Amino acid sequence: MTRINSAVQTLLTIAIVVIAYWNIWNSVHDAADLPHRASDEMVIQDERYRSIRGALVALGYGRGPVRYITNRDLKSEPQNDQDAIKRAEAQHLMIPWTVLQNRQAASGKMLDVEAPYLIGDFWDGVPAQYPPDLVPVHDSGRGLILFRRKSAP
Repeated sequence: MTRINSAVQTLLTIAIVVIAYWNIWNSVHDAADLPHRASDEMVIQDERYRSIRGALVALGYGRGPVRYITNRDLKSEPQNDQDAIKRAEAQHLMIPWTVLQNRQAASGKMLDVEAPYLIGDFWDGVPAQYPPDLVPVHDSGRGLILFRRKSAP
């Protein structure tokens, strides 16, 4: 009886090891078939915004409203569909900050607050000059520029 228990225990151990290796093998091959993360739009945007978030924290501004502007805002033109998508992505990536466009949050709520910092999302080309009341604080080098208002402390 002891030999039978020993043989069963050995077979079960071998079965568990084989199943474990089979699962590892399948996991590795399944992971290899996944699309490369660098092609995911949110991963790309997260990389773009990483240095902006770091700059805000370094400036001691860890939360609060941040105004969002695009080339259309600088030209007083209506925002296009791509701007709306980029703004929604910005709000998602900039939590705990509240991204405002013309004092309006992504939720649609109007906030009567003046944001001391602005994010210029110039995904379609950085403008040659900026409004005179904005001071560039940080350039991500990827089409995002963090500005401070001249009137802000």
